[in-house]
Amino acid sequence: MEKLEKANELLLQIVKRYPNISPVSLDDYDLFQSFFAKEKQHTYGNTWTYVTQGVYGLGPNNLGYKYYDGENLSMLATYPKILEPETIMFYWSRPMGETVLEKIVDISGDIKKKYNLSTYVKKIFPEQADKLKRLGLKDISTYPWYPSVHSEDDTFPELIIDVKNTISLFDNASRRRNIRHSYLRAQKIVSENHVSVSDKNIKEDGWKVIEQFFIEKETYKKEILSTKYDYHNMIFNNVGNQNLVRNVVYINSVPMAFYATDISVDGYTNAYANIVLRGKIPYLSDLVLTQMITNTNTKFLNMGGSEDESIHRFKLKYVPVQVNQMYWVTNN
Repeated sequence: MEKLEKANELLLQIVKRYPNISPVSLDDYDLFQSFFAKEKQHTYGNTWTYVTQGVYGLGPNNLGYKYYDGENLSMLATYPKILEPETIMFYWSRPMGETVLEKIVDISGDIKKKYNLSTYVKKIFPEQADKLKRLGLKDISTYPWYPSVHSEDDTFPELIIDVKNTISLFDNASRRRNIRHSYLRAQKIVSENHVSVSDKNIKEDGWKVIEQFFIEKETYKKEILSTKYDYHNMIFNNVGNQNLVRNVVYINSVPMAFYATDISVDGYTNAYANIVLRGKIPYLSDLVLTQMITNTNTKFLNMGGSEDESIHRFKLKYVPVQVNQMYWVTNN
């Protein structure tokens, strides 16, 4: 992947300095699951799919690095900032463990002195953010991840829907006209086309959809804040994850959408991809989310947080019953 040579070089130096930092491999799946199982609060970040999603290109396995000392665990990465590609940041993602916050403060401070790398700590609960700020870190507004998106997809909160309740609203125009309209748009696509869903050719057709989506996205007016590589591990490196569901949606035998969900240890389904070639068929995102909702086998579906208000509004129409705000902090 482009621009990661410097990030990987820095990571190799950091690994030599800190014996509890090592590359993540597929063998670490059970380790992360065991820590997720100890978590007392639910978050979209409590799955293997989440922690391995944004680290492609880092480490010998394209799965990033981890801090693990026997009691504390966190995914680690170094990445360039979007608008400052020469500025490398050090990331702790979904830190877990009794003393992990103290470890973060000590190691991040040392890394800043030794390598001139500032730190982001992401996907943390409010009480974790408060404690880290008491220990000297700062609110993300002091050094946002992106000017208009201070906390990536935690800028807007995770929205969690009750699956049965949402399905009941598809047919109830009097209670929620906007969700009813979305459902009817999805049904119109089905009535006018041959629609099929399959997990048989994910690596070829799923990746084809993602590549085409980011080509099309270049023409959008909004900022491009992610890349196709955010979905690479989800498609190619999730061997052994029994809770992961991935599907390609075909319209008239042409792959037009890709979606992925994962069930966390506390029984929530989490939606990690809703990628559609929307320039070809209007309201295709509504069809995919309808498919996702109707095929969810748990009570709750966490649709995740959002980077911008338009995505947040799209999710709100599905009538969330829980709102879960997660946070970032920095030592910059």
